[in-house]
Amino acid sequence: MELHHSLHSHIIGKGGRGIQKVMKITSCHIHFPDSNKYSESNKSDQVSISGTPMNVYEALKHLRAMCPLTVYMKLPWYNPGQPDLRPLMSQMDLEVSVEQNIYSLAIKMSGSQDSSVLFAIRLVLHHFLLTEEYVNISTNVLAREELNYQLENSDEHRQRIREVCNKNNVTIQTFPETHTISIVGSPAGVLKVRKLLVGLANVTVQFDCNVMDIHYPIQQLEQERGLQIGCKRKNGDIMTITMKSTESKIAEVLQSRELLLALPPTTYSSPDDYDPSPVMNVTGPSTLIPLQTELASGVRVFLTPPIESPRSPDPDESPLAASILKGAKDISKNR
Repeated sequence: MELHHSLHSHIIGKGGRGIQKVMKITSCHIHFPDSNKYSESNKSDQVSISGTPMNVYEALKHLRAMCPLTVYMKLPWYNPGQPDLRPLMSQMDLEVSVEQNIYSLAIKMSGSQDSSVLFAIRLVLHHFLLTEEYVNISTNVLAREELNYQLENSDEHRQRIREVCNKNNVTIQTFPETHTISIVGSPAGVLKVRKLLVGLANVTVQFDCNVMDIHYPIQQLEQERGLQIGCKRKNGDIMTITMKSTESKIAEVLQSRELLLALPPTTYSSPDDYDPSPVMNVTGPSTLIPLQTELASGVRVFLTPPIESPRSPDPDESPLAASILKGAKDISKNR
């Protein structure tokens, strides 16, 4: 599977305890590339998981769930000093930091589960008497060139992302030079689009088998399941089979292996890790009026009205300002 190299140390954990726990739970061997040997542009994102198909499937889900999710949102704030969010933080299973400027609060939330982050966002919005449709949040998805290529060249993936963005008032922007995709929009919508993007990460299943064990036409399997299947003779009648697809279809890839080898079918769990799922609404009075805009791409976005910083009056245009300025100069001269 692909996990951006900047996330590897976080997942491995101090002294390797994080990844050792996953290997113990799933009975899999998990290997991370040594990123210290290469420059930033040449570092590998590929993480190898070895084990039985079901255990590999569970290990992949564990690793993806350990990836941090960080969201940012700005809220209107007109009072001196920061608000006391400590009573709310006791109900949140994540890290929260607040930065304040003259007219707004910038809140940063970091967690590992979409549900806990969305709960925290709604808790804060309810505390400030705001509703989701009037507040935008943002997050970034770390992505290599392959994901950007899929968004630009795969009609199926591009159309699916566009539909979900339009439905949830979300915009995305790719930054290939920094390997990031920025997602901005309503809280629930941003998390839905993020799920879809994460599900587009490449995944490869590789295994050895005897030529006589193949009981299904490989080309037909490729067409029916939308996979890329490669075959390489290893030695004698042993072949190495490589199946490539996206992370959201990992269960289908493993089931395709069973079909190819005429093995008993396995039922894999179907979590909502990659597909948009219904979310409940948090109600509460709103203090903002949405400003609706239409982008060139046809994506509708709700933006909170921009707040302009106060400006000092121009003495040339304001007699009162000119009088005050003259008085101040006279006082300064008398001193």
